[in-house]
This record gives sequence, C-alpha cells and structure tokens, in this order.
Amino acid sequence: MDTDYVERNRAATHRLAELVARLTDQDLQSAIGDGWTVKAALAHLAFWDRYSTGLLDEWSASGFQAVASSADHVNAAAVGDWLALPGEHVRREVVAAAEAIDRRIESLTPDLAEAIAAGGRARTLDRTRHRTEHLDQIVAVLGR
Repeated sequence: MDTDYVERNRAATHRLAELVARLTDQDLQSAIGDGWTVKAALAHLAFWDRYSTGLLDEWSASGFQAVASSADHVNAAAVGDWLALPGEHVRREVVAAAEAIDRRIESLTPDLAEAIAAGGRARTLDRTRHRTEHLDQIVAVLGR
C-alpha cells in the first residue's frame, strides 16, 4: 500500500503551523463565506483531526468498521461554537490536533491502514486533502 500520505500529512501540518503563526486576531475574524470565518475553518480542521484520531484509536483496538456520519450535519451543528472560540485556543489546537493525528497515522499497522483505505476511509489517513482545501481557502481570502 502506498503510504506517501504520511509525508504529505507532515508537509500539510508544517504549512498549517506556518500560516497559523502569521495570523493576526483580525485575520481570524475574516469572513470566508457562508457565515464562516478563518477562525471557524481552523477550529473545524482541529475538530475533524481530533475526530479522526478517535476513529483510529477505536479501529486500532477493535479493527476497522465502517462508520456512518454526515460531515455536513456535524459542521452545521458545530460552526456556532467554532465561531465563539477564543483565537489563541484555535491557533494552538489546530496545530496540536494536526500533529497528533499525524503521529497516530504513522503508528498504524500496515494491515489496519490497508483495511481503512479499502473500507473507503482513505481521507482519514490522508489528512492533506482536508487541510489543503481549507488552507487554500484561507490564503485566498487573506491574499497571502
């Protein structure tokens, strides 16, 4: 199985950390559309990285099992809380969550990683897809 996602995850986390280090409080409040701000998008990334860490912990203990979830419904329910979080908390947590999931992914057995990918959850392993989507969105809005 191709495990290039491990290096891609590290690179995306590095990009995330560099961007977060440059963000001002004003940047965090910048609108990115549909009622979301840069801060909400970063809190969203932290949430989904933490969620994925929880899935990987469970699958490591019990084996891979498909999970039915609706990301759109979760996002709609949580965006209000993400908007209310303090900026410093979001800056700290988005990088910490990314680093934690990267370490967790790196520690997976090859058999479990294969089962996760075969079960249609490759996005849980390759966090760059999600990070890049939002990082590109933030950079475009902030003009950086």
